[in-house]
Formats: sequence, C-alpha cells, structure tokens
Amino acid sequence: MSKAEDYRKGGEGFIQWVEENVRLSVFPEGSDIPQWMSFPEFPPKIRDIAKEMKEIGIEAKWKKKFGGVKGVGTGPGIKVTEV
Repeated sequence: MSKAEDYRKGGEGFIQWVEENVRLSVFPEGSDIPQWMSFPEFPPKIRDIAKEMKEIGIEAKWKKKFGGVKGVGTGPGIKVTEV
C-alpha cells in the first residue's frame, strides 16, 4: 500500500499526513528565533496540545459518521451520553 493510500484513510490518514509533512514555526521556550518543526519535534507543552487536537479530530470524525459519542450509542440497555 502506498503512502498516498494510507493518507486517504479518514481522519487517521489525515493526521498521519500532517505528522509526516507539515512543519510549523515554533518559538522554543526562551528563544526569540522561531524554528520550523514537525509535530513529533514540538516541545512537550505544545506536543501535548497537538495530541489533544488529534484526539478531538478523531472524536469529531466518529460523531459525524455515527451521530454519537465514540463508544456510546443507543439500543437495549445502552444509555446515550452527550459530551
């Protein structure tokens, strides 16, 4: 399977593409000079924010596709919970 095919696998594929190809200008702590970094190279504080954004993106994809919260649904004995 090619990289292009992997990148087309929904939200997870898009996230993989971003992590491998996107660079952002980040000011390292205590520096006035920005550095171009990929997501895995971000300082820990920024990397944690990026990880939360990744989880939100996956959750949004699930909610759009299935109309509910991941792991929660309707049916006999299943309670619907909103986020």
